[in-house]
Amino acid sequence: MKQKLLDGLQIMLVEEEALIAMDMEQLCYDNGAARVVTFGTLSSAAAHAATASVDAAILDIRLQGQWATELGHTLAARQVPFIFATSYTDAEPIFTEFPGAIIVPKPYSDTELMQALVQATRTVRSRESS
Repeated sequence: MKQKLLDGLQIMLVEEEALIAMDMEQLCYDNGAARVVTFGTLSSAAAHAATASVDAAILDIRLQGQWATELGHTLAARQVPFIFATSYTDAEPIFTEFPGAIIVPKPYSDTELMQALVQATRTVRSRESS
């Protein structure tokens, strides 16, 4: 049986637009994610990011007028790979805090989003096989 792109991974999804979040969540499950935990606010995502078992995250960089900077730093400190799926461009000053972060500009295709997430999760896969 062929392994799916996100086979067995636990994904954290932070997106305030409910329809976009539902679409992204289903896409992750369709590609083999074991669990997708979705948050529509930064405050609700913060505790999960700090303590829960997360293999990778998809973040919108700005939710309800707030930048997701602290959330990104929390994930980075825990060595959780993440991507930004956002309508903001990589020219935004916020991205200088996350050099090398993968940015998937909205609108994106399902393939673009999955390729970016797979690229980010390569570190998870290599840790598991070690």
